[in-house]
Formats: sequence, structure tokens, C-alpha cells
Amino acid sequence: MVRVVAVPAAPQPLAWVTPQLLSSARVGVSTSQTLAVTGGVPPYRFALVGGRLPPGLFLDGASGLLAGTPIASGTEAFRVQASDSSEPPLTQPRDFTLGVAQGTPPELALSTSSAAGTFAAAIEMGQPPEPLSRVTVLLSFDAGVLSNPRVSPGAAAGETPVSAAPLAAGLLRLSLTGPPSLTRAGTLARLEFDAATAVPDEAVTILSTELVSEEGGC
Repeated sequence: MVRVVAVPAAPQPLAWVTPQLLSSARVGVSTSQTLAVTGGVPPYRFALVGGRLPPGLFLDGASGLLAGTPIASGTEAFRVQASDSSEPPLTQPRDFTLGVAQGTPPELALSTSSAAGTFAAAIEMGQPPEPLSRVTVLLSFDAGVLSNPRVSPGAAAGETPVSAAPLAAGLLRLSLTGPPSLTRAGTLARLEFDAATAVPDEAVTILSTELVSEEGGC
């Protein structure tokens, strides 16, 4: 009688998924990204074994989450070692680079004007410290006196398309997404409404904005 013994298959080699050049961050703006590996036997562990993280950022050893709020600009190079749950554990180091830009994203401002039967609003942006790949603006407008919103790109948008999506009565989301990227100050987008009566300037307001840099770290 021949006894057959099953031999467990060897785990796949441990390999990094996260690229070496990480998404950039900005001083004073919270950021997070997760380092990831594949293969081996989960769960994985992550440990900083060389260099240093940008000041203000921390690495969670259990999840690989790299998060925090940078407090200084510059570029840091560091090494992270991943290990799995094999016996003995498989390990795989990787060198990473993460850049932190100085300053904060430009604020957006709203300017308005009115004429007979129409009300116009322009979204103005200051000079971005680095190219922006996406701008999203949530606007509120008085639906009782304004209707039929129409949007067009401003000079600062250049060839970047702008779209408007109504979310609810009086709520509008504008999106500008490159390429090409947004690189200059000026008018991002213009809005025009039909107005049945005289309309005060505060009939349109910016509720929130999201500005994302070319590398996605904003």
C-alpha cells in the first residue's frame, strides 16, 4: 500500500505593487497612501529600515498606510521592508522617494455681475504652485430666482474642459479635469443664469473645493 502525502505548495515570492516614486504631498495638507505587496502569505507587515519619512508622516506597520500632515518641504528617500506570515517569513525591501511641496493650494474666489434677465458668476483662481490635474467646485445658488445654469471655461482653464452636474435644486458641481493641466491664475469657469428678478451677489456661493496636483498629492 502506497501512502500519498500532500505537500503544500510553496508561497509565491513577495513582490511590491507600490511604485518607488510616491505621490507628492504638500506642507500643511493631510495626505495618505497605502504601500502594498503581493504574493507570500498574508497578513503582511511593513517596517521602516532606512532613511527617514518626511516630517509629519507616519507608517502603520500592520496596514502599510503612510499618512499624516507634512510640516516641512523637501524630498525624502527611505527604505521600507515588507514581510509576510510564512515560517520563516519572506521579506522584500524597497526604496521610496516622496516629495513635499511648500505652501497651500490656491484659494478660489467668486465674482458676480448682473444684467437684464441674466446673472453671471466667475470662479477665479490664484497662481497654483504646481500644475493641477483636477479642480472640483461645489456651488450653491438661489433656485428661487436663478435658473438654467450654463457653464463655460475661463482663460485660466485654456483647453481644459469644464462640466457641470446638478446634484439637487440649487446645488451644482463643476469639474475641470486635465489634460491639459491647469497652470495659471485667472478665471477658471464662467456661469450664467436666467434671472427673473434683481439678484443679490450672494445668490451664488462656493460650498467646497478640491484641487488635485498633477501627481495626485494635493
